[in-house]
Order: sequence, then structure tokens, then C-alpha cells
Amino acid sequence: MFFFGSFVFASLHRSAVAHIEQPSSEQSWLPAVVYGLALAGGDTCFILATHRIPAAQANLISYLWPVMIVVLGAAMGLFRLRLRQIIGLVLGFFGAAILIWDGHVAMSLSGIGLALLSGACWAAYCIFRLTWKQPASNLLARGCALSTVLCVLLHFLLEPTVIPSLGALAATVVAGMIPLALGNFVWDEGFRRGDGQLLAVMAYGTPLCSALLLAALGAALLTWNLLTGAVVIVLAGFLSRADSAPG
Repeated sequence: MFFFGSFVFASLHRSAVAHIEQPSSEQSWLPAVVYGLALAGGDTCFILATHRIPAAQANLISYLWPVMIVVLGAAMGLFRLRLRQIIGLVLGFFGAAILIWDGHVAMSLSGIGLALLSGACWAAYCIFRLTWKQPASNLLARGCALSTVLCVLLHFLLEPTVIPSLGALAATVVAGMIPLALGNFVWDEGFRRGDGQLLAVMAYGTPLCSALLLAALGAALLTWNLLTGAVVIVLAGFLSRADSAPG
């Protein structure tokens, strides 16, 4: 998936930022390495966590990363943390919990720790991008290529090799080109240029969009859990946006 995503990132770089003066190649490798480690490290920790705790539990714990972004950003003086944003973060997390939680709990300290580390990897990269304000340049393509190499090495060290079917391979290509590449490119641009606190809270809309898409495709039902989670997440975003106003 990372392999195919790196090609899309390279194309986006050529078309979207070719007119911008780029940093030196030596400097541009630093954010690429941070990004590659965040991708490979976060996904590896999450997969290992799901071997110890239920996937829904690991997913929800990992979804503490928006909270980590705002708390770390506030501690570093990057954000001005106010009461409304704290409420927005709490509501966003509870909205995601309503959508994700399946009621199964495993008290595995290693599994919980790995899930937290998974979220911390992405939060650390986002904080890094708040301090490294230069355009995306080739960092996303380079970072994705680096994460590909790391994941290949980890695969041979930790997993048996299974040849994927054509359907699985096609799904991997699509996932690498659209959710991974386009999604991360837009996130990087928005987070670097826009309201980082609001984007962190609105990241809780990801499980909501997933649930709505499954319902639209007939793979899930519109339930009270989905509707309640949707209202809570939208309210969280509204509070965060209102809090970003001056005053």
C-alpha cells in the first residue's frame, strides 16, 4: 500500500508544488524520515496491538491521537488551549467511542501500550509538521517509500509470506492511491496551513464517514448508535470552531 502511495505522492508533488522554491535535498530528508517512521511505526504497533486486544479496542485507544496533538501542541506553546476545545476533544472521543466500541475489553498492558504508541506516532508527526512549516515538497513520496522498505523488512522478520489474490492486490492498490496518498496529502496541507486544533477534533469524523459509507452501500444499518455518534462528533467540531474565534 505504501509502495503505491509513494507514486501518487510523487505525482502530487510535481503538479501542486513544482512552482514553490524547495529546501535543499539534505533538509527535505528530515521530515521524510519522520513521516516514514510515523507511518510504518504507527501501523506496525496497531497490528501488533490487535494480536493482544480486540481490534475495536485497539482502534479506539489509537484514536487518542487527536487529543495527544492538542495537549502536546499546547504544552509546546503551539496551541492556546481553552475550555471549549477541551470539551470538543472529549465529545469527539466519546462520539468515536459510540461508533467504534463493541463492548469487548482485554486488559493486556502490552496491547494497550502498543495501541497508544500507534496513536502517538501520528501525533508526533503532526506536531513536527506544525514546527516544520515548509511545503510538502517530496517528503510524502520519500517518507512513503521509506515506510515501504521498513514494512518489507518487518514483514520478513515477523510474518509468514502469503501471496495475495488479485482482488486483495487490487484493493491494496486502491487503498494506497486514494485513502493513503490523497488523504495524507490533503491532511498535511490542511494541518500545515489551517486550524490544527479544529482538524484534530474533526479527525473523529473518520469513523463516522466510514459508518455512513457502509450504510450507504448496504453493508451496515443506520442505528441509534450511528446517529448519536454523528450528533456528538458534529457538536464537537462546532465547539472547536467556535473556540477558535478571537477573544
